[in-house]
Amino acid sequence: MQNRQLAEEVIGFLEEQRLEPLPVNYALGYLFLTGEDEEVARAVSAIVDGRVRISQSEVEAIMAAQGFGRADGGRTEAIANAVRRQALRLVDLTAETARATGEFGRDIAANLDQLDAVAEGRIALRDVAAAMIERTAIAEKQLADATAEAIQLRADLEEARLEAMADHLTGLPNRRGINAEIERLVVAKARWSAAIIDIDDFKLINDRWGHGVGDRVLKAVASTLAEACAPHFTGRWGGEEFVVLFEGLDVAAATAIVDKARETVGDRRMRLRETDQPLGRITFSAGVAEAAPPDAPVEEGDTLERADERLYAAKEAGKDRVLAA
Repeated sequence: MQNRQLAEEVIGFLEEQRLEPLPVNYALGYLFLTGEDEEVARAVSAIVDGRVRISQSEVEAIMAAQGFGRADGGRTEAIANAVRRQALRLVDLTAETARATGEFGRDIAANLDQLDAVAEGRIALRDVAAAMIERTAIAEKQLADATAEAIQLRADLEEARLEAMADHLTGLPNRRGINAEIERLVVAKARWSAAIIDIDDFKLINDRWGHGVGDRVLKAVASTLAEACAPHFTGRWGGEEFVVLFEGLDVAAATAIVDKARETVGDRRMRLRETDQPLGRITFSAGVAEAAPPDAPVEEGDTLERADERLYAAKEAGKDRVLAA
């Protein structure tokens, strides 16, 4: 769906539902119309499919269930505000471009009348040509300016979309970004494997050293995983869990990479910045599974579910290990 069309449809959806132009409403309209969040789409459809308008309280309940307004809510709302402004500006640009084109057409018609006057000897051809050149230049500049702004707005919208799929702490793709990548792999009918990784005893780190230190550990593990598993897709699933998607690799090859990453993380010696006191060895457990072939009757979620089962088995077996399905 093109950005301008999507912007107009989101605005139309809010008007149809008689919802105020609030960030949370724009976010819900976007997620519902694009289908990027299946839970939001199902919840909204259950209400509006019966031609019942969705209420503001229902919007807020649905979005709250998806985390809108919590944790990085200020940042999320800022993104939603930016998208709203850009969407409205795209609609304005359409009107401006149409107006400029119409004025240019009227100018051409007027100058054709003047050409008749030239033929009759009433005005000089030089004056008509100069007027047409000037008006053409003005119209071209208006259209060029509108096009340049539309291109910039498209880039801004893409940046906002990518930012909405990024984890604010680690900079890795978040759960939405991970799901989008899985969807891409499924649509492409690619061979792929997935690993779910969980930092061992992370709660003890938070309890002993505080959440500030815990955040630094998360960022350190995230960067190590992303580097060790490159060029494959690494994202933060949530909390102390990460997901790595290995396109083109079977489960054995993916497991080998994750196990090497586990050794790299364990070899790092992290210390408190303030006192240089060692934090102890940081380890993780992981489960790895290969996606079923594209023609197999298996749902997308089954790959992560099987990887998650192996993760729990790794925890029960003593942690600090990688098990494959």
